Amino acid sequence: MEASCAARVGGATLRVEGSMTEKAAHWILKGSAHDAELLRLHALEEVFDEHTCRLLREKIGVQVGWRCLELGAGAGSIARWLAERIGSSGSVVAADINCRFLTDVPPNVEVRELDAAVADFGTEEFDLVHHRSVLAFVSGRDEALARLVASLRPGGWLLSEEALNNEYVVAGDSDDKLLARFVF
Repeated sequence: MEASCAARVGGATLRVEGSMTEKAAHWILKGSAHDAELLRLHALEEVFDEHTCRLLREKIGVQVGWRCLELGAGAGSIARWLAERIGSSGSVVAADINCRFLTDVPPNVEVRELDAAVADFGTEEFDLVHHRSVLAFVSGRDEALARLVASLRPGGWLLSEEALNNEYVVAGDSDDKLLARFVF
């Protein structure tokens, strides 16, 4: 669904148009004040990072040398955690629709600005794909999820922390069995 949304921010009228839900466009504009958005991202990190890191460490077992995609990287806390965990022989792609907070990242982190609604994530590129609270704001969420699964290497992991319709789609595998592995 195409969306168009306008909001007044700091005396200027900003408009977002494109392939995102109207809810997402409004949310992006409403939170576009730099400091307020950074505070929001840090609050989300405070609430959710401990649980996410526990899943990545204990249930998935992120390994040295892995290639990871962190979609919706926000301020980069999980991308930085992954970079430390996988070491210099691994790499992390930290992707977001707006990368303004993805600064001072380790050398094994590549920052990419992209729109998950239309992005090509590649084929069999990643050992791990992680996203949290992203797909709820993406038009064509099912197609985006299918592209994320296709980007996994055989045996790769998808940790999808999304509260969609009171369900958690938590893990998948690149062998077209979307829920081949479960993490709870």
